[in-house]
Amino acid sequence: MKLISLNIWGGNIHGPLLEFITKHKDTDIFCFQEILNGTDSSTTKKIIQNAPNATGTIYSQIQGILPMHSGYFAPAQDQSGLGIFIKKGINVKNHGDIFVFRKKDAMENNDPATVGKNLQYLEFAKDQKPVIIVNFHGLWIRKGKEDSNDRISQSEKIKAFLDSKLGAKILVGDFNLKPNTKSLAILESKMRNLVKEYKVASTRSSKFYDWYKFGDTFADYILVSNDLEILDFKVLQDQVSDHLPLYLEF
Repeated sequence: MKLISLNIWGGNIHGPLLEFITKHKDTDIFCFQEILNGTDSSTTKKIIQNAPNATGTIYSQIQGILPMHSGYFAPAQDQSGLGIFIKKGINVKNHGDIFVFRKKDAMENNDPATVGKNLQYLEFAKDQKPVIIVNFHGLWIRKGKEDSNDRISQSEKIKAFLDSKLGAKILVGDFNLKPNTKSLAILESKMRNLVKEYKVASTRSSKFYDWYKFGDTFADYILVSNDLEILDFKVLQDQVSDHLPLYLEF
């Protein structure tokens, strides 16, 4: 099976993003962060920073070019959040989301640091064995991607959720964490961090450096349980967001 994870920046790089998804439409599972589903432009700009071309209809546009996939949307604030698209031939047993930081629609005073953070999950069987995909966009804070009490608590809640599930586990997304943090180490317990294992140099695109002018090279990760057989993993170099797409074949 093939999976792509990407923070799509609200569809800010609109045409190239849709072309990228069309090119990879045979992928079994797409996990997207910063996806919008009907959000008006004023709200969008409060939640997704430095994205003047973000569009509230990007979820429906993606669904339109993936007619063989079923879409699942998990909003965190208004109509902004997480999205998973999975091929219709895959029998989804269970899906939903839980909050690991604050709650839904928690933003205060238009401050993105107060937005609640949820885990979107989807469960199915592969070769009669249970698999759970977990899509995540981690807490953003102004001090950068180092540890904080809230981030450590967030990771502990994610680990508890994963530990409660049987079968193979895949945790993907924009974690907003540096590789050497305690918050990430908590998530790495019993899981393989493929970004570290494959010695990835960066998960950020050139568009990120154009906009932000500082040197964080990591934000995005794929972690998998030890019982999952990895056939391929790589960071794709398509410049379709301020993040790069992560590709997994398992």
